[in-house]
Amino acid sequence: TERRLEALVDDVLWGTITVTPAMPDQPGAVPIQASVSGYPVVQEAMARSVHRNQEYSFAVGLPLVLIILCVVFRSVFLGFVAFVPTGVTLLVTFGLMGLLPRHLPLDLGSSMLASIALGVGIDYAIHFLWRYRESGMAGAMQSTGRAILINALEITAGFVVLAFATIVPVSRFGILIAVTLLVAAIASLVLLPALCV
Repeated sequence: TERRLEALVDDVLWGTITVTPAMPDQPGAVPIQASVSGYPVVQEAMARSVHRNQEYSFAVGLPLVLIILCVVFRSVFLGFVAFVPTGVTLLVTFGLMGLLPRHLPLDLGSSMLASIALGVGIDYAIHFLWRYRESGMAGAMQSTGRAILINALEITAGFVVLAFATIVPVSRFGILIAVTLLVAAIASLVLLPALCV
């Protein structure tokens, strides 16, 4: 019965269901066409759009950022090294969304996570690697490493406040952004020194 119900819902969503009255031989009896409209249709279209835009964003953004990093550092190796914390951040964040007992949906708020993780992760990596090239590992950890940690804690504290919002998508967004920023900072401060050494 569950499969029949799913099939019926799909038919209604796509407007393919036709209901014929019980007495079709009566004069004036016309088949009734059923279609869903209103908020459910808008939500379905929004979900499809968010998924499509997320895929397009990944397909265009990730290679473009990698190319820019290789050009900026004039090294393919350093470009890939700078990209590692961002890749780990994206994997951890989206992995947590899928592993949590109540799966967090990819809605309008959570779809912005990839862009924010990409921007913050790359930002931390560029600052760290630039200082590393100028003053070595000790100088990078003492100056830029401390700045990255303080920055991540401050921004995370600001976004954690959203976790107490009464609007569920805003609350979810605050928690996910806070986790994303912390993971980006930790990945930059742990993985970059290891890869550079």
